[in-house]
Amino acid sequence: MLAASEDCTVIAVSLPTRSYAAVLAACGITYSAFRPQLGSTTTSERQFHSAKRLPPSTPVRLVEIHGRRTYAGELHAAVEHTGRNGYQVGGSWLPAAQYQLDVIGWPDPPNVLRGAPCQPHSLGIPAGVEPLLPGPAADFYGFSALYSVLVGSTTALETEAATTSVAASETATPVTLRDLFRPRYMADVAQPYRTLVLPSQAEPELVRSEAIRKRAKVTVLDGAAATCRWLYSCMSPTTLALVERPSPSAGAAADALYQSRARSDADLSLPDGLAPPGGIEVLAWRSRRNTS
Repeated sequence: MLAASEDCTVIAVSLPTRSYAAVLAACGITYSAFRPQLGSTTTSERQFHSAKRLPPSTPVRLVEIHGRRTYAGELHAAVEHTGRNGYQVGGSWLPAAQYQLDVIGWPDPPNVLRGAPCQPHSLGIPAGVEPLLPGPAADFYGFSALYSVLVGSTTALETEAATTSVAASETATPVTLRDLFRPRYMADVAQPYRTLVLPSQAEPELVRSEAIRKRAKVTVLDGAAATCRWLYSCMSPTTLALVERPSPSAGAAADALYQSRARSDADLSLPDGLAPPGGIEVLAWRSRRNTS
């Protein structure tokens, strides 16, 4: 279904109502895109030598390899102390063999942790979530990776994500969708995330280059307004546009989608076995070249 690497693939989905569609899509993207980041002691030792090349005062997060705590602060140096390799972070020294480092970058500014003490924090893994995760809970909750960019009404998206619960079984503790796609909002500070949530009224060009640099897998445009404003941003190889037919701006969104349609003999093929529910239409085609 993906176009060639220099292109953007646009998938437009026409819906009778788009409630919960975007957050469910974000959950699916996160589940399929997840790749483990928490390695072994040997991996951490190799990472130590890479950390030596980081600029002083780089904001970092250190995740316990065999635990459920994390530390965050400015990395002052990766040095040897009493015969062991370790990190000097926010006034503390932590052994490299026991932790794995995650550099905190955009959307946080470089000085996000300036002057902050290095204190332990729980990973905050909810009860009942582990059977629903695509990998180890400490890995999923300890690190950041940009799998999808979700654009729409941040208030509505947060409400849907925080009030909708699922459970691994009838007897398992329910968890919210928020716990499964790990949203990050621009106002958040140094929080691990898997999905970046942006308001549809934001300026696409202010985030486009950073989202591309972070290698976001999918951009989800929740609603006609988001589709009209963000369709041409091409922040990721694939864009999923969710257009609610009763919306007053649905016609404008449809026009924008059809105007960007490539001149080709046929649409890109959909995966085998895809059977959209009644009332749902799916179109897929190749959009403009990503020239960034």
